[in-house]
Amino acid sequence: MSDIKVSIIVLGYNGEKYLRDAFDSLFNLNFSKDYYEIIYVDNGSTDNSCKIAEEYQNKYKNIRVIRNKSNLGFSAGNNIGIRVAKGKYVALFNQDAIAEKGWLRELVELMEQDQKIGAVGGKIFYYNSNDLQVSGAKVYYGGFSRSRALSDEEGSIDYVSGCAMLIRKRLLDEVGLLDEDLTAYYEETDLCSRIRKGGYKIYYTPRAVVWHNTPKRSKRLSQYTTYHMHRNRVIYCCKNYKHKNIFLALDLLFFFNIFALYEFVRAPANIRFIKDVLRARSDSLKYCLRRRHH
Repeated sequence: MSDIKVSIIVLGYNGEKYLRDAFDSLFNLNFSKDYYEIIYVDNGSTDNSCKIAEEYQNKYKNIRVIRNKSNLGFSAGNNIGIRVAKGKYVALFNQDAIAEKGWLRELVELMEQDQKIGAVGGKIFYYNSNDLQVSGAKVYYGGFSRSRALSDEEGSIDYVSGCAMLIRKRLLDEVGLLDEDLTAYYEETDLCSRIRKGGYKIYYTPRAVVWHNTPKRSKRLSQYTTYHMHRNRVIYCCKNYKHKNIFLALDLLFFFNIFALYEFVRAPANIRFIKDVLRARSDSLKYCLRRRHH
């Protein structure tokens, strides 16, 4: 295991219905098993996820299982895997993702060819369809993003999806790990911004393909998604913009209201939605004010 080139981190939480498909795809990559390891980090699952992971551990030598006592969220859970990773590169891979055989090889070859690529991602389809979920993402002022920016065109991009991305591991020592204040949503956007500020490229290739076994976005978002999307968009901007006060003023007057109105129009909200949005607004401002005084 001393020649490990890639550490693939699969973060799991109550994902027993997905894990076999995810593991089977990763163990059938056209990439030598001597050169990659799989680190399954379980975030306190109460189903058979760990049992399934241990079945694969008994069958293959290049997988290990880490059990967390509770659900630490996307960032903290993945960071635990990153800290023990042996690879030159670290791949983040969702428990409900399925990789095409050439997925990893395509990403690694790009990294090897261009030392200025800090992170790279590929084309992500919704499972069992030709509908694109992510194909290189652009992020605009105010934290608004477009997740299907390149499609079949290869090139530099603002960020790639944390569903299935490859990162040059030594850069994480320079720019830091995933921000654990961003429990879910905008965490990979923030990491990619720090990598770009460090002088490296974020790159997208349509040749690396993954299917994501997640529902297409429904009209009404869950409470969890509503809260964290609104909260973390503001926190991401406060962290990454030079003129934070100008952003906060513009957000107070325009951006936050536009973002909330857009979601309201998509699915006329009930009182729960309004409370979640207001709580996200309050908590994000508290974070930004604390950060400004440090």
